[in-house]
Amino acid sequence: MANTTTIKLLDGNDIPLFGLGTYKIVEQNEVNQAVDAALGAGYRLFDTAKFYLNEPQLGIALKELLPKHSLSRKDVFITTKIWPSLEDNYNVTIKGVKESLDNLQTDYIDLVLIHFPKANERNEEDGVHNKQARKEMWQALEEVKAKKFVRSIGVSNFYPRHIEEFKEFSSQVPALNQVEFHPHFTRPEIRAYCKEHNIAFQGYSVLARFNKDLVEDSTVKAIAEKNNTSVEIILLSFLTSQGFPVIAKSVTPSRIQKNITALNLKLSDEDIDKLYGLDKNHNYIRGTPWLVQ
Repeated sequence: MANTTTIKLLDGNDIPLFGLGTYKIVEQNEVNQAVDAALGAGYRLFDTAKFYLNEPQLGIALKELLPKHSLSRKDVFITTKIWPSLEDNYNVTIKGVKESLDNLQTDYIDLVLIHFPKANERNEEDGVHNKQARKEMWQALEEVKAKKFVRSIGVSNFYPRHIEEFKEFSSQVPALNQVEFHPHFTRPEIRAYCKEHNIAFQGYSVLARFNKDLVEDSTVKAIAEKNNTSVEIILLSFLTSQGFPVIAKSVTPSRIQKNITALNLKLSDEDIDKLYGLDKNHNYIRGTPWLVQ
C-alpha cells in the first residue's frame, strides 16, 4: 500500500485513516470523477457496500484510474459491507463476498463488514433470528478470510452486546466497527468497548449530511474560527486527531480535495473536550441498532 497515514488493525493489517465514502454515487461518470479526484488528492481507502449498488462502478473506476495515478491494486484499501438476509445468512454472505470480488474486479477485498445487526432495521422484534443471522454471517466471514478472499473482517452499526455474542462461537474479534459519529453522537459505550478490545473505531456521516443543528453549532463554529478553518474540517479532524479512521463522502472534486486536508490539522485536547461536551446522544442518519435484539 502507498505510504499514507494509516493505523494498524488488530489482525496486523494497515487501514488508511481517511477514506472516500460512495453512498448514493451510482452513475459511472460520477464514480469516475470522485475516484479520480480522490486518488489525486491522496486517498487510498474506498468504502462501498452491496446495499449501495455501486460495487461494479467502483471496480471499473479503480481499474481504469489506478494506472493513471501510477498506482496498482496493492496501493489501495477497499471496504465493502453485506446486509443481513431474512434467512440463510451463511450462504448469503459467502455468495455476497464472491459477487463483490467479481464486481470490484479484484482477487481479494481488504475489509468486509456486516453492515447492520439485523435484516430489517425497522422491525425491533425477532431477537433470536437476528442473533442467528449475526452468527451465520460472522462464521461465513471467518471462512472467506481463511481462504484469503478477505484480509480483515468487521462490523458496522454494532453495539457492544452484539459483538459479545461472537465469544460464544468464535475466537476472532472484529477488526473494526464503523458507526455514525460526530459531536452530537459520540458513542461513549461503543468507543470504550472498542478501545478495550483493540477494535478500530471508524466514523461515518461525521458531517451528519450537513444537518444544521450540527454544522451551525456555535461551539463547532467557534473552534473552526479559532483554527482558521471550516466547520467541515473540524468535524473530520475530530476523528483523525484521535486516531479514528473516517469515511467522508463527496462527488465534488474540490470538496474531496479539501476534506482530506483534515489530516493536516491536529486538534488540541481542549478543542476535542469541547466537542465531546456537545454530545446529545442524537443520531441524524439511521435507525437505532443499539435497540436491536
